[in-house]
This record gives sequence, C-alpha cells and structure tokens, in this order.
Amino acid sequence: MNLKTKFILSFLTLSTLSISSIAVGVYYLSIGVFYQKFLDHNLNIATHLGNSIEGDKHKTFTSNESLKDPSFNHYFKYLRKVSEKEENITFIYTLNYNKEKNDYFYAIDPYHIKNDTIWVESTFIGFEVFVDEKGIFKVKHDNFDFEKSFKVDYPERIVVVDIENKNNISSLLINSSKVLEYDHILKKWSNPVNVLKIEEETETNIKIDNENNRFTYYYSLKDSSSSPVGGSYQEKSSSLEQINRAFKEQKTNIMKDPRQIAYGFFLLSVAPILDLNGESVGVVMLEISDRQVREYKKSLYTLFFAIGFIFSIFSIIFSYMLARYLTKPITALSTAAGEIADGNMTVRVNLTRKDEIGSLATSFNTMAQSVESAHGNLVKTNTAYSRFVPMEFLQLLGKESILDVNLNNQIQKEMSVLFTDIRSFTTLSEKMTPEENFNFLNSYLRRVGPLIRHNNGFIDKYIGDAIMALFPASPHDAVQSAVEILQEIRVYNVYRANRNYDPISVGIGIHTGLLMLGTIGEHERMEGTVISDAVNLASRIESLTKTYGVSLLVSEKVLIELKEPNSFNYRMIDNVVVKGKKKPISIFEILDGYSEEQKEKFMDTKFDFELAIISYLNKDFSKAQLMFKKVIDHNPIDAPTRLYIARCEKAIKLGISDDWDGIEVLTHK
Repeated sequence: MNLKTKFILSFLTLSTLSISSIAVGVYYLSIGVFYQKFLDHNLNIATHLGNSIEGDKHKTFTSNESLKDPSFNHYFKYLRKVSEKEENITFIYTLNYNKEKNDYFYAIDPYHIKNDTIWVESTFIGFEVFVDEKGIFKVKHDNFDFEKSFKVDYPERIVVVDIENKNNISSLLINSSKVLEYDHILKKWSNPVNVLKIEEETETNIKIDNENNRFTYYYSLKDSSSSPVGGSYQEKSSSLEQINRAFKEQKTNIMKDPRQIAYGFFLLSVAPILDLNGESVGVVMLEISDRQVREYKKSLYTLFFAIGFIFSIFSIIFSYMLARYLTKPITALSTAAGEIADGNMTVRVNLTRKDEIGSLATSFNTMAQSVESAHGNLVKTNTAYSRFVPMEFLQLLGKESILDVNLNNQIQKEMSVLFTDIRSFTTLSEKMTPEENFNFLNSYLRRVGPLIRHNNGFIDKYIGDAIMALFPASPHDAVQSAVEILQEIRVYNVYRANRNYDPISVGIGIHTGLLMLGTIGEHERMEGTVISDAVNLASRIESLTKTYGVSLLVSEKVLIELKEPNSFNYRMIDNVVVKGKKKPISIFEILDGYSEEQKEKFMDTKFDFELAIISYLNKDFSKAQLMFKKVIDHNPIDAPTRLYIARCEKAIKLGISDDWDGIEVLTHK
C-alpha cells in the first residue's frame, strides 16, 4: 500500500465519521425546529382566519338560506382560496356554537366536492363515498384510499347504505356490496338499514341517535360544500375539549401530536371567532393529516441523507486530489491550469525547484499573468456594458455575454414588476437648474438602485424620475425592496432638510404576472424590453397611490403569491377597474414603509377600517361613515379613510345606482 493510498483512506475515514456525526445531530435538531415552525405556521393561519371573520355575521350562518348571503359567499371563497394555497391543510371549516343545545354546528365548509358524494359519519368513523356517472364507487378515508369497482343499478336513484357488524369486524355496504372492512367496532350500534333517495335538487340528510351513539348519512351534489350549513358536528371528546378550550379561552391552540378522529389521524388547529362585543360565537377549524406530517418528516430525512451523500462524494474527490498534490509536484500545475479554465485568473504555482518542473512553473506563472491581464480588461468591458444592459437581463435570456445577444431573443416568465415615481417632480425641477436636476436625480437613484439589487431585483429602465424594476425570484423581494426604499426616503429627507432642500415623497406600485422579456429593434440598434399586460397594470397601481394618498400599493396577486404573507403588515384598500381594463382587481396597502409610530396607528385602526369597508360594500353607508370617522379620529393622516368618508357622504346625499357593487371604475391613469 503506497503513501497516496494510505493518505486517501485516512482522510476518508476521518471525514466520514465527522460528516455522519454532524449530520445525525443536525437532523434531530432540525426535526424539532422545522416541526415547531410547521406548527407555528398553521397556528398563525388559524389565528389570521379567526380574526378575519366577523363574528356577528358568522353566527347567522345556520341554514342553507345562508348560501344566498353575500358575506357567506365572501368568506366561503376566502376559506377555499386559503385551503387551495396551503397544501399541508386537508380541511378548513368553521363552526357555530348553539348555547341552547350546548353543541357545535357547521357554518362554512369550503371543501370542494368533485363528485356526487355520500357521507357516512359518526363519532367513531367517517367515510366519503364518491359516485361517478358510470356507477363506480370510490371510498376515501385518511388511512384508506382505493377504488371498489362495481355497477350499482338504481334507476330511481335509491342507494342503501348499511353498517354490518360480524365477527368483531365492521363493514360498510353500498346496495348490499361490501365496500370496506373496518376493524374498529361500533359499540351499541343496532345497525338499521338506511335508504337514501338521491335527487338532483333534494338534500338528503338522515340522522340517527341510537343510545346516544350519533350516526349521520347525507348526500352532497358535485361542486357543493361537503358539510351542510347548520349540520351537526360529530367528533370524539378529545377534539371537543380542544374546541371548547379555544372557544372559552378565546385563544388559538393546536395539537402537538396527531389524534384519531372520525376520518383518521389529524393535527387540529382551532381559533375562536369573536363578535364586536368580544364574545366567542364560533371557531375556525384546520385539520392537517398525519399522513402529510409523516411525509414532511420523511422529506426532511431524505434531504439530510442526500446532503450527507453529496458531502461524502466531495470528500472522496478532495481526498484523491490532495493525495495527488502531495505525491506529485506536477499536480500543482494541473490544478492551477484547471482553476484558470474555471475563471480564477489570480492563481499561481509556488515551486522553487531548479529542474525542468521549476522552469515549467516559471513559464506557467508568466502565462497566467498575461491571461489575468487580458481577462481583467474583458471584465472591465463587460462591467461597463452591464451599466446599460443589466447582467440579470442577459442571464434571464440564457446569455453569458452581451456578445451573445441577438435580435428577437426572448423568454416568457412570471415576475414581479415594481414602478416608483417621485411625487410633484415637475414642481421640484422648476426650482432647479438642469445641472441641479441631474445631480438631484442621481443622488436619489444612488440610494434606490442598491436596495433593488440587494433584494434580487434589477432596474429595467429609467423613465425620467420614474423607475421600472423586475424581480424574477419572488414577489417577497419586490415588496421588501419597496419597504426599504420608503425607509431610505425618510433618511434622505433628513439629509435634504439639513441643506434647506424640500422633502420628497414617492409612490410605488407592484404587480405579479407573466412577462415577455426580450430584444427589439433592428440589427444596428436594439434594446432589451419587457412586454406584458402585467407591466401596464403595475404602472396603473403606482398611479393609484396618488388617488388614495398612500406610498405603497400592491395587487391581490402579489399577496397570494407571497410564501409568508404574514411577514408584512397590510390592509385592503379597494376593488377597482383601472383605465383600459374590464376586470376589477383588489389593491392592498403595505404598511411597513411608515415610521414605527405611524405604522402602529394604522395597525391599531386596521380592524375598524376593514369592518367599515365591509359595511360600505353592504351599502350601509351611514354605519360605514361613522366607523371611518372613528378611524380618522385616531389616525388623522389616513388618506384612504378620508376618501371613503367623502364617498359615503356622496352616496348618502345623492344615492347610488341599482347595479352599484362597490367597485371603483377609474377613467384616468
């Protein structure tokens, strides 16, 4: 065994033991940290949902008549949107509490029924039985997911559902065909046969209470809610304890470990719903399947295993290279040549030998110095070009250099677009000479540009005093950049005040959408540009900051795409149709750009402000006006509130049209 082999084996043994020990320790530490973050994330979602629902309205959702209520449909769509976005949450629904019956009843359940479904529920067991047009049944349970294929002949649309107990086994039967065996025995269950006649316009809901062991069968049509409004909530006492604790203590709570409920093992997260008097009227329920929790832990294990494997491979490669370096001087020259090929032009070899290898090392260093000089000139040239054509633009087009760019190069990608504009710039510029104008703009842009780059964005173009920036990675980068710009403007205004200059303010608008990025022009003169309806919409949103007297507005699409929406403080401002568009969009104000004192006032009034908007949209203008005045009394600088007060006064004085829907149609940019 030669020296090189011994060195490789020794290093590999040491590195393998070190990597294994570190990986195991970090894995178990990460399990705890990531799992706690997982619980906190879902706890925050439940808390946010509970705070977003108006309790006085929610407690009126007691029957199918609620389906006609606009507020019910608003909350229904909102919960469905959250459910579709949060992949780890299996079910989201709300319950109302009935004091007289001391029980909970379903209010809003946005779970989307994709097929006609028979629900079989008790405190012990729960199944979804999907029925397709061909008569094929599929039974779904958190611990079971399979298809039982058999034809059911029901010309009169009659389905017989039965629970059969034999030999300590409970079986689910559909029209006498055994669909599923379940090893949990339904105690004290006399097993009557239940016949459901299914009609397209009829809700079938059979409830049986035999010796206080509740059992329910009901039928839901495709595209309807899984739980009828006002239907009884049936679960085990362990779940009810958690619900009662959240309801009575008015505090969101979440299970630390999964518990078995009717549909399998789930983590339950429960948040109270409060009325305007601060009393609990119901709860928001989030159910996270144990299967998803186990998959989450498994994915984390796989990740650490892969990282450990990759580090092991690198250890083998590094050991071999180090052994060669120690055993053969020529390895230094080979390694240095490879580094130059990889772009490291500063590499040199340090060999003082006076033989042929020493001469070769001297020649190599001379060559490397010449290459470094040529490469430095090329880097300077590319750096100069990048001031006019951002490197990020080239990278998005898949080009390494501006020399590779051709006419009609293009790419389609979803990005976030940020527009910012200096308010009253014309008035400011009239007070300055041309030289002072340029000095002012460059002073302003020197502060804004680095903040955009720091947040993974790049400036696509300057439009006079306005900036258009693109953020390819995520909407979070765009919003964070905007917040930092507003914070920097406050610092900049202190600098200007010390020099007797007028303060400045800016408006910022952000939208996320699909963009076409590429080159236009002709062979002798071309430039990069972005073509998209999303760009125009971002520009319109920036213009709306003037209308509403705010500094930072974003579209609803931006908030939806945020991975962690709670990382920013925001509030709903309005639903508008901007000039040139037909579809309305929702716009939101990000509040983090204000000073801490101002932001605190906006956050203190956020709940009242959004409740006032709900009253405004419900055409209760007198109530809305009173609530808006309450907001303005606490926060006099709230410009949108003043705008709404004016709208309420106009509506009360002049009335509204029959087709008024609260959406503002703007005729100016």
